Amino acid sequence: MFQKKIEFRQKLDVGDIVTYYFDFLKQNIKSFTNIFISYNGIFILAFLGISYLLVTGF
Repeated sequence: MFQKKIEFRQKLDVGDIVTYYFDFLKQNIKSFTNIFISYNGIFILAFLGISYLLVTGF
């Protein structure tokens, strides 16, 4: 897959900023997701478990 090079520190209008944002996100979403899950996965699971227990009334 060809990755478009993203130049930083440019004067851009709003449309270009949105386009660059989504291009950057498409290129880096997999690595970002893996890092996010590895750091926060246990807390997310604990939160879901505690929420389930509170809703069901133990």
